[in-house]
Amino acid sequence: MKLDKRILTMDLLSEFGKKITLLSVQPLPMCIQVERVISLRVLGVILNEKLTATDHVSYLLESCSRLLFVYRTLHSHGLNTVSLQDVFRSTALAKIAFCSPA
Repeated sequence: MKLDKRILTMDLLSEFGKKITLLSVQPLPMCIQVERVISLRVLGVILNEKLTATDHVSYLLESCSRLLFVYRTLHSHGLNTVSLQDVFRSTALAKIAFCSPA
């Protein structure tokens, strides 16, 4: 857990001269109503609290594995290969390539 240095400094100055065994960090008054979340979706990309995209990759794997069922169903209903490739490009490939480096 990272502490805000302004709050930590204020706590140290208020306790100056006493032995500090435990620092209690109080939220800033303007941040009392802010909810802390583990992950956040920003422009279609899921970022976790460490700003890595592991949650986004997990979501992509889950989403694309669901699409495999759709492709099998379309193929079993007689969709030709060219049209099936078009469906793949417009769904799974678009999801994977979104926000990837060029």
